[in-house]
Amino acid sequence: RIMDLKRLVGKLCGAPRRCCAEERDGGPGGGPDGRPGSGPDSYKVILTSCASESNTTILRAVATSHYLRTGRPGHIVSSAIEHKNILLTLEQLAEEGLATYYLVPVGPSGHINLRYFKEHMEEYRDSVIMVSIMHANNETGAIQNIDMFFNFAKQMCPRAVMHSDCVQSFGKISINVVAQKIDALSISFHKVHGAPGLGALMISSQLIDDDIFRPLVHGSQNEGLRGGTENMPAAGAAYAAIKCVFGIPNKLERTAQMTAHIITALQACHGYRTATYADYVKQPFRRGLVLFRSNRCSYLPNTILLAIINADRKLCNTKIKKDLESKGIIVSIGSACNTSSIKASHVLAAMGCDAVISRGTLRVSIGAFTTKKEIDYFIERFCALVKILLM
Repeated sequence: RIMDLKRLVGKLCGAPRRCCAEERDGGPGGGPDGRPGSGPDSYKVILTSCASESNTTILRAVATSHYLRTGRPGHIVSSAIEHKNILLTLEQLAEEGLATYYLVPVGPSGHINLRYFKEHMEEYRDSVIMVSIMHANNETGAIQNIDMFFNFAKQMCPRAVMHSDCVQSFGKISINVVAQKIDALSISFHKVHGAPGLGALMISSQLIDDDIFRPLVHGSQNEGLRGGTENMPAAGAAYAAIKCVFGIPNKLERTAQMTAHIITALQACHGYRTATYADYVKQPFRRGLVLFRSNRCSYLPNTILLAIINADRKLCNTKIKKDLESKGIIVSIGSACNTSSIKASHVLAAMGCDAVISRGTLRVSIGAFTTKKEIDYFIERFCALVKILLM
């Protein structure tokens, strides 16, 4: 049932038991005013078509409700490495005069600059209506310390809405909406082996009580919070996939070990130089392999962003990708929704990457069912390819 999926999502995201419409006062979900799921620690799980819809819905809801209430645009704080959907929605809200926004820059590690964030929040504390920061980046795998960002933001602006795009982190690292002060989060079920075409927006019931949330698609479904016939096949697939993936013993530890094995093996390959991107920025070199992660920072256990660089040869990551595909190895050359763009990744641009880096960048992802044999095969083929490209 749809409600079973919503309860499961609520449980996995650290929500209290009050998160489902069917529960009534006196039961596990009843709110203090008798409404289902009402109260400061209650949450609603709204099914959407995808995380992009979830992001757009909450951004527009907060901006529009503030504008209608005050007659002036509110200020939204986000980051330069958010998914394109967030960035384009912010641009559109600004064009429509519904909101202004600021994108916090990031450092070479791919992590948001805390000092700039704090300075901006202090300067605009009287006008900030929302902070939207992704939990983990879809290209670098960099995990943002949203606990720290949201805690500080709530101190500066207690009534501001805290939103996090948790598409990449859901199913890979812990999420607790109450402890992390998350008012709204977005997820997409195909990222945990569900069917494409189904996402979710989880929101604090307080946003409804305070008349901040308003639907993007009107109708009677999802308690009137998102209209449209529910995608039952995708919901069933999502429920089954979550139960399967979350039930794999020691999944995260195993994935982290495989990632560490790949990195160690690539660094040990003879014939080329390797360095983290942060070290490369300090001391660039003309040929070698750059890894966009280090032991000093936090990253998803399943994501490795790397770049083959050869300043004396114009590399093309599209051709490298096709070469690996011919050997049965599937990699990505950027955000999964952004690879058709002829422009360099906005995430790499925000990190200050030059054309030499961008042309050779690949993302390697490890799935829940990836085997040690497949990892070793990738290492063997990839090391051989790198040596050829750096000749």
